[in-house]
Amino acid sequence: MAPAWPPLDLDLKDFPAVECSIGYGSGVIRQEGYSGSRPMVDVVFVVRDESLQQWHSENLKAHSQHYSSLARGLGAGAVCCLQRW
Repeated sequence: MAPAWPPLDLDLKDFPAVECSIGYGSGVIRQEGYSGSRPMVDVVFVVRDESLQQWHSENLKAHSQHYSSLARGLGAGAVCCLQRW
């Protein structure tokens, strides 16, 4: 078994409120044979549907780089429509 990564330095206070967060992938669980630095950490945020547009609106302001340029241009409402599709 590969040795564990050090604890994540992800501060959830940097993001709008969530119900739950789930980290996954090789940035969270070290994989056998991987010897480089820690890869990007993938996280799923669980947000109540009635708060979704407000959450994306706040997150777009705080972390616009987490969204594609198209999503940034179209805004939180479009992101929610696509997410619910």
